[in-house]
Amino acid sequence: MANDTLSWSIKRLAQERASLISEGWLLVGTMGETVVSLRHPRNGNRMTLIASCDGLYFMKNQRLIKREPTLKPANPYT
Repeated sequence: MANDTLSWSIKRLAQERASLISEGWLLVGTMGETVVSLRHPRNGNRMTLIASCDGLYFMKNQRLIKREPTLKPANPYT
């Protein structure tokens, strides 16, 4: 289950990274598949995207601005 949620978060991170790059953000660095760091060329803001089993975290200038929780499937035994 944890592997499924992490792979979902990694896919969302890739989508968001592509979206931010198309908006003009510059890729600064990565840590594997789970952490991406970007910088805005005009205003100098920094954005860090972190994929984890809990979801996708968006940090702008070292402050958490958004968290997308993973979509957990319903338990079939309830």
